[in-house]
Amino acid sequence: MKKIFDLSKDIIDQIIFAMEDQEEDFVIDREKGEIISKKALGDVDASSEDRYIDIPEWKPIDGYRLMERFASTLRNPLYRERLLEALSSGRKVFRNFKNILKENPSIEKRWFIFKAQEIKRVVYDWYNQQREILGLERVEPEEEETTDLVLSDFVFSLWEGKPEGMENGIDSLISMYLDALKEIHPGIDAIGREEAKALFRDENSIIVVAVSPAEEIVGFVMGRLKEEDLEMKVIIESIYVDKSYRGIGIGKELLRAFLKKIRETECKTVSVNLSSHLLSFSSFFETFNFSPSFVTLSLKL
Repeated sequence: MKKIFDLSKDIIDQIIFAMEDQEEDFVIDREKGEIISKKALGDVDASSEDRYIDIPEWKPIDGYRLMERFASTLRNPLYRERLLEALSSGRKVFRNFKNILKENPSIEKRWFIFKAQEIKRVVYDWYNQQREILGLERVEPEEEETTDLVLSDFVFSLWEGKPEGMENGIDSLISMYLDALKEIHPGIDAIGREEAKALFRDENSIIVVAVSPAEEIVGFVMGRLKEEDLEMKVIIESIYVDKSYRGIGIGKELLRAFLKKIRETECKTVSVNLSSHLLSFSSFFETFNFSPSFVTLSLKL
C-alpha cells in the first residue's frame, strides 16, 4: 500500500511558504514530506515519478481574491469600505491594502489569522485529494478560535485615573465620551469637557475601559451608582467603542468586565435605559441575561 506523509504544522508552514514563492515551482516527496524545487529535482527516474507531486497552486489572483473576501467579512464599515476601495483602485493594490491594515493592529492581526486559515484550508483540500487517490480517509483541520486571539491583545480594566497598560488617558477618554454622546444621543447639546471630566471623577461613577496594544483607549462603559428603595443599583449610561475597532467583540468584553466588577460590590441590580433609536441594542444586553423590567410608550401630540 502506498504511503503519504503526515500533514504536520511544520510541513503545512513549508508548503505555504513554497506556495507563495512566485519565482520557483516546487514538488513534495509523497512519502517523506520533503519540499524540493523542480530545478533541484532535475530529471526523475520513471519508476519514481509518482513519488513527487506538485504542491497546491497559488497565484497573485488567488491572493487578491482572498483579500476581497476578508474585506467583505469585516463588520467595521469604515475599514471594510477603505479596503475594498483600495482593492478596486487598480494601482499598488497589495501595498495599499497592507498600509491600511497597519493603521489598526487588531484588524491587521485578524487578516493574518484569516489568511493563514484560508491557505491552510487550501492545503488540506489538496492533501485530501492525494489521500483519496491512494484510497485513504480524509483528515480534517482543527478548528481555531480567532476572536479570542485578537481580543487577548487588549486590556479591559477599571478606570482609576490611570488604567493598566497606559500612563495617562483622561483627555482621550473625555474626547471619546463626548463622541459617544453625539452618536448615542444625536441632536442634543453636548456637555463641555470640564463637565465630562467631573463625571469621570465622581465617586458614583464606575468606568471600565478597553486599552489597545498601542496603549490607546478604544472603548469604555460607564455606570452610575444610585440608591433606590434602600438598595444600591447601577445604571449603565454609556457603552462605546471607537469606530475603528468595532466588529471584533470589544463591546461584549467591556460589558463582561464591567459586570464582573459590579459583582464584586454590594449592588444587586444593573439596568440600562434604551431610547427608541437604540432599541435594536436590546438583543446585545439580552445575551448577558438582561430582561425588560418595564416599557414606556409615548404619544406626541
